[in-house]
Order: sequence, then structure tokens, then C-alpha cells
Amino acid sequence: MNTSILHLFTNYVRNPLFFSAISSVFSSVALWLSFVVVAVCSLSPSLSAGTVQYLGGIDQAPLHTASNQPIAEGYAVAIGTFTDGFNPTSSANDFSTLLANWHEFDRTFVRTLAGRDGSFAGQGINTTPFFAGKKIYLLALRTRNGELPLADASNVLDYGFFSSSHSAWVFPPSGARPPLDLTQINTSQINESLWGRLQETVVQPTPVVEPGTEPNPVVTPTTVTVPVLVAKEGVSVGELTWQNWIDRVFTVDSSAIVKSRTADPAGTGKPNFFYFALNQNPFEKKDFPLSVVDSPSRNSSQNLAMNYTRTKFELSTLQTFAEYSTDLVNWQPASETVLSSDTETETVQATASLSSGKVFFRVKVRE
Repeated sequence: MNTSILHLFTNYVRNPLFFSAISSVFSSVALWLSFVVVAVCSLSPSLSAGTVQYLGGIDQAPLHTASNQPIAEGYAVAIGTFTDGFNPTSSANDFSTLLANWHEFDRTFVRTLAGRDGSFAGQGINTTPFFAGKKIYLLALRTRNGELPLADASNVLDYGFFSSSHSAWVFPPSGARPPLDLTQINTSQINESLWGRLQETVVQPTPVVEPGTEPNPVVTPTTVTVPVLVAKEGVSVGELTWQNWIDRVFTVDSSAIVKSRTADPAGTGKPNFFYFALNQNPFEKKDFPLSVVDSPSRNSSQNLAMNYTRTKFELSTLQTFAEYSTDLVNWQPASETVLSSDTETETVQATASLSSGKVFFRVKVRE
């Protein structure tokens, strides 16, 4: 029997926000390129130059994952087009062929913008004549560890190719002068799907209170067409099975020994099955999702509570539970209540009495 334990000795755990450094680099490069393009165009009017701004999830219909949830941080969104002479419609059900003929114009990443999750805002500037006048397509995907998609798409978890019949979905023509050198598109205009699906959904817009208006304006829900990504064949994004977790964390060429349930490839002292049980990545340097939520001053029953998240699957062979102690020697099972759950995990609250004046928690994983 294998057992791994995570202790919690403090009354809270920080969960710092990690911002994508690569996005900042791309932003800086875009600004640098925009300066160069302006300077070069002033010297050579015949040089092709085009700018495309693309938005999603802010005031537009959001993209949804294969499990029908708004896409979250970790997804990449790119715009581009296909090889001359290639008919993407005829290969709409062959993602590898689509990817092999794909030419990327610009890429950005999903984040929280204007207080809304699942948003993105990108701007691409390109002087390559290849894109001039061609139809714009949008690719959204999530890969294992956020890496670039492999040619065979083996590291892709869910993805979609979309476009629109809207007149804006065309790259600026060669040698275009302002304002014709700028194209603006957004996800609300999407009405074509190559890989993925389109479905109608009711959205509740966020009310905006203007000065001098009613404090609680009435906002009418609207029905919009939402692009929905699809899961890679053989991968169900609605289940966090052991194999799905392995596909997310490890590269295809990782050895079977490294990917075994009892291996410790990150050298943390905890095996893979422990990270799987808590839906964590052993290679990511961050705190475990444990947090003390109650204190004696806020809890008249003199109890201390800790929240943690565990996977919902393989519960028959994998036991994940909390224990408490008053002396770090003798441990007892804590009382647990499931607070919430989604398609992959559940959040559990463990409670213990503070009658002795102090209490320590730990999470134990056993298989």
C-alpha cells in the first residue's frame, strides 16, 4: 500500500498569480514591429503591411471548451490562414491535415480582462505579402503544459478552427493605406466551424451604470452563437482519469518509468499518484490548494476548517482524505463535507475542534 501525505501547519496558503511572461514578450515585439513597419512604409510605399486586431470574451460571445465551459487561462488563440490551393472545408474533420497547412499570423493567450474570465485581445502586424487578401481563420487550443502543438497534435487536449462570412474576416490587401491596412474582428462574428461546433446560448450581459442613470439598470439576456471547441480523439475533458492526467503533464517521449504511479520525476519527495489525486502538476512550483478558512474569532463553535481539492475519479482505488492532530504525533480523521464539484474535481472542507487550543491538518493520499 502506497501512502503520501501533505501537511498544513500555517493558517493560510498564498496562491500567487502567475502572469504569462511570453505574452509580455509578444506585446513588446508587436510594439517594436509596429515602429519598424511605419518607418519602412514611409520609405517603400509598395511594401505590404497589415494589422489585425482580434477580440473575444469581453463584450463578445466567449469561446467554450469541449466540456462547454468558457475557455480559461492556459488556452492559446491564433489567427492565420491556409496554404494556397488547400481547401480547409474538405479537411474539416482532419485536424492534423489542417495544422499541416496552417500559416499563423499572430498568437495570444486567454486571460482575465475587464473582470471577465476567458477573454483575449490580440494585435498582429505583418509585412508578409502571403497573407494579403486571404480569409482569416481563428484557432483556439489547449495543449499539455502550454507547449506549442506538435505536428501530429498528440499533445493537444481540445481545440477548434473557426471563421466567419463577415466582410472583416479578410487580411488587409497588399500595400493598403490607412485605414484600409487595419482589420478588426471578434468572436461574435464567427458563423463557420472547421473543427469544433457552433451552438446557441443565452448570455447575461454585465450592466454598465452610466452617470445619472438608474443604479440597477435592467439588462435583457440575449441569445448568441457560441463557438465550442472539441476534445482530441481519445481524450475526454470531462474526466480526469489517470491517463488524461499523464497526457497533460508528460511529453509523449517520456519513459514509462517516469510516468509510473509511484515515480517522483520532479524530485519533490511525493509520487505521481499524489499529484494526480490533488489534480496538480509536480513540475509547477506553486503552493498546494489548501487553505484554512475559519478561526475562533469567526466561528462560535470553536472549530477550525480547511478546504482542499481532490479528483473525483478512481475513488475506489485512490483514497484522499484529511486528518488532524493537536500534537503532530497522534492523527485522527477529520470530518469532511463536499462543498462543490465540477466535471473533474470536488472541493472538500475538513473540520476539527479547537478545544485544545491548537490543531494541525494534513491531507493523506493512499492507494
